Amino acid sequence: MALIYLADDEREVREILNRFLAADGHEVLAFGSGSEFWDVFSRTPCDLAILDIMMPGIDGIELLARIRGSSQVPVVMVSAKDSDEDYCRGLVFGADDYITKPFKPTLLVAKVRSILHRIDVRSRDLGGMPKRWGNLEYCARTRTFSVDGMELALTAQEHQLLLFYFKKFNVPVSRDELSREVWGSEPLPASRAIDEANRRLRRRLLAAGSTVYNQTVWGRGYRLTYREGEGRL
Repeated sequence: MALIYLADDEREVREILNRFLAADGHEVLAFGSGSEFWDVFSRTPCDLAILDIMMPGIDGIELLARIRGSSQVPVVMVSAKDSDEDYCRGLVFGADDYITKPFKPTLLVAKVRSILHRIDVRSRDLGGMPKRWGNLEYCARTRTFSVDGMELALTAQEHQLLLFYFKKFNVPVSRDELSREVWGSEPLPASRAIDEANRRLRRRLLAAGSTVYNQTVWGRGYRLTYREGEGRL
């Protein structure tokens, strides 16, 4: 189904996850260090990456930052400790999901399956969906967003989030709805992943000069709407 790169310095973890992911139909390349991972990824990108945060040398956070410098490939971060700092750092750099050791391999497989399914389903051309709001445009053929003709560099998660907003322009959506429809999960307890993803997406839109952005609607969630004073194109 997908080419998955897995980086973890624990051999037993690599072997177990390789076995479970392969059984789910994926081709898996496992690496014992961040440098090995990057050497291969920089030449041949994968469809999804699983990165252990605590690795000697190039750790998972640095790998994530490098990946986001050139690719939108979805990334799942793995941490040996339940650290809010690691969690937030992963979100800031654009991780798509996060899991804490110890965990059941079947849970990681389910997360991978959910991410790949969301990307496949939500990136398809959606019938009568508008292709343009303000100067922000969606191209169904290339599955890209652009502002005034300049393509936006978005992570896989940001792309799915913006695509969802595009279909519900100017309609407030709650964090619970975003959790179910975009993240494909039950409502996230503290909504940190959702809030951080929205902050990143807003920064990208404003930096690109978009006349629309994802506005916080206090007490209700978020909506894609026109910036104040901007006309409609």
